Amino acid sequence: MNDLETRIRAMVAKRVGCDVEAVDPEQDFADIGLKSLDAVIISGHLEDLLGIEIDPSTMFENRTINAVASKIRELQKNAS
Repeated sequence: MNDLETRIRAMVAKRVGCDVEAVDPEQDFADIGLKSLDAVIISGHLEDLLGIEIDPSTMFENRTINAVASKIRELQKNAS
């Protein structure tokens, strides 16, 4: 797991109130307990952190940490 996945994993763990180790990066966000508002908040934090626009729908269309990280890398590549 790289830095981006690690950061997203930490954000998810914080929002659902569990240890980072309990968050499987391949588990669906709904199964982890992430709510819609949590996803919107995380996408905002990621925008601030990375300096690129991340539509909140990214979290809904890419239902795992690894899928979101992959999509963000694609967005970063297209932004440069």
